[in-house]
Amino acid sequence: MAQGHLAPFRCLAALVRRCRPDARVTFVATSCTAQSLRAHLDDEGIAVHAIPFSPANASVRSFQRLIDLFLASESLRPAFHQFIVELRRSDPLADVHVVEDMFLAWTVDVARGDPDLTHSVLLTSSGYGSALYFSLWNSVPLVPNDDDDDCFILPSFPDISVHRSQLTNHLAAADGGDAWSTFIRRQIAAFSRADALLVNTAKKLEPKGLSMLRQWLHNVPIFPVGPLLRAARSALPEKATTTSPILAWLGKQPPGSPAADMNGSESPSSGLPGGFVERMEAAGRGLVVRCWAPQVEILAHPATGAFLTHCGWNSAQESLACGVPMVGWPLSAEQFYNAKLLAEEMGVCVELARGATAALTRDEVAEGRRRWRGCSARRLKCGPQRDERPRRCRR
Repeated sequence: MAQGHLAPFRCLAALVRRCRPDARVTFVATSCTAQSLRAHLDDEGIAVHAIPFSPANASVRSFQRLIDLFLASESLRPAFHQFIVELRRSDPLADVHVVEDMFLAWTVDVARGDPDLTHSVLLTSSGYGSALYFSLWNSVPLVPNDDDDDCFILPSFPDISVHRSQLTNHLAAADGGDAWSTFIRRQIAAFSRADALLVNTAKKLEPKGLSMLRQWLHNVPIFPVGPLLRAARSALPEKATTTSPILAWLGKQPPGSPAADMNGSESPSSGLPGGFVERMEAAGRGLVVRCWAPQVEILAHPATGAFLTHCGWNSAQESLACGVPMVGWPLSAEQFYNAKLLAEEMGVCVELARGATAALTRDEVAEGRRRWRGCSARRLKCGPQRDERPRRCRR
């Protein structure tokens, strides 16, 4: 499981323990994920149970390998079922509730096999982004609008359209019989059989997104349980302290001056032109970090003036919580629809580009900066501004 999914689960576990100190939480995870979880847990009421999982080429970064990984995860069902059986046997009177990641639909079958078990799905992304993402994959093959070949209307949400640039190549090419479409439909079917859907958002933050989910899954109770965020003071592991060279560098910058650019927990470092880092650092214009960075601490720092983000939902919520305006460059999955939410619905983000292969010129970057400055100035003066144009497909 990627860090973008693990972090909300850790926060949810801590929330459960704060609200119900007598409750015991157990993470059931693969051996590799279990090791990562244990490194971040310091509550004796939260345990980790590891089950073996060794898919071939698990570390290869490609969409096909991702599909293979998720399909292989369905082989974990017998081990998970055995864990539940042993848990029930050890304490027959205990109330057991299973909370699954949204890509582990097979767990609902295990839960439905025991009438005393309850089962929820945790959506780690935004309500709006999740609704669009799953609705699009449930509607493949996608058919463009009659009036615009680059515009797609969602059958489930006819008042919302997406542009072709907001579709991954795999989504645009999907025919409904491909492996990922079939896998996603299994997850969607499981949603309707769950006892509840938990969403990493808040009612006041996403009234429209929650309304869309309830419209789409009208027979399932939906509860906003977010934002599931780490506090800045507890975001750093023991090995990283406030003496971090990153925070030390920020401390030397004027308030609101640098822009933070985080590539995401699962993204490899992007290639940079030869000599770029040396020239930039020699001029005192920036700092390049090629390892783990304390994102929440960076966003909370008074020097940070903007956040160039891939629009993953954890990062977006952290930026909102710290009051840092965003420049969006969504790369994959539901990030395009999180960006749509942040830019078009909330007015807290300016999209600079879309997709991992987008190439920007100096002039386009300058134009993005101009738009961001204008957006920030309007928000400081007037508060959130909605686009008054007709709700058509926006490029």
